[in-house]
Amino acid sequence: MPSSNEAALSTLGLMNECVMSVYGISRLLKSRDLGPNQLAPAIEAFRDEVGENEVSMDPLFAALRSGAADQPAVSAAVDALEPTARKVANEIIEAFAGSLKLGARRRLELERAADRLGAELEAVRGLAEVLLASLYAGPVYLTLFDLLHGRWYAAPNFVQRTLKVLLEPGDHPGFAVEPRVLRALLEEALHGVVESGVEVAYVSARGDGDRVVIEVGAPPEGVSLEAASQEAVELGVGVSLPVADVVLAAAAERQRIELSSPSAHHHVLRLPRSISNAPPPLASPVE
Repeated sequence: MPSSNEAALSTLGLMNECVMSVYGISRLLKSRDLGPNQLAPAIEAFRDEVGENEVSMDPLFAALRSGAADQPAVSAAVDALEPTARKVANEIIEAFAGSLKLGARRRLELERAADRLGAELEAVRGLAEVLLASLYAGPVYLTLFDLLHGRWYAAPNFVQRTLKVLLEPGDHPGFAVEPRVLRALLEEALHGVVESGVEVAYVSARGDGDRVVIEVGAPPEGVSLEAASQEAVELGVGVSLPVADVVLAAAAERQRIELSSPSAHHHVLRLPRSISNAPPPLASPVE
């Protein structure tokens, strides 16, 4: 029989397909070459898919609750994330449940709903994946360069903002962590720094005993803004939901990542340096 983790991964796959469908509907609605009669069949099929997706969330949250049994922070994160996920799914169903007589006003309403709710569903899916990975996936040994440039980054479909990030030059110490968890935490820190008014965020890493310290902030003195902008990596990020704070804090605690923010434009992450210091993944129970 499949493990609960396998069922949860299948659910994440279905959620991703739903995000892609919302994105596709958004693109269709924006196309002025398509009339109401051409859009109606696609919207009908989309409504059926979203309804099935909302029901299929059960295995995902069952796996998360199983892993959270002895971990209060993770349990609180699941309690916060599940109603958010179901609310977004229900809002998508309600938004597209009305008449398919698409006048200009109705079409614009659906277009805006698809963009907003698609971004929120994509964010929910990302948080669920991060929480699941923090419980059941093992650590990987990598560097900041690997994290920012490697296969652990996939730009969201619904890009809300593009962040400019400058990586400290030179060699960087390696660390052992679940990459999706650290990636999400780093993006949240970058977003906070940019929101504080820093145009280009600067990321550095240094060893500190059995830990690695990653700092996110403004470029140091001596680095011109023009040079930083030219060398910066651009990262597209999606919408940040209110529930993200509790979910990412729980994932960080599970992965033994310490978070601190000395100021609005300075964020610090301390994480295990070796795999032996990283938390082992939980065994997935069989259904």
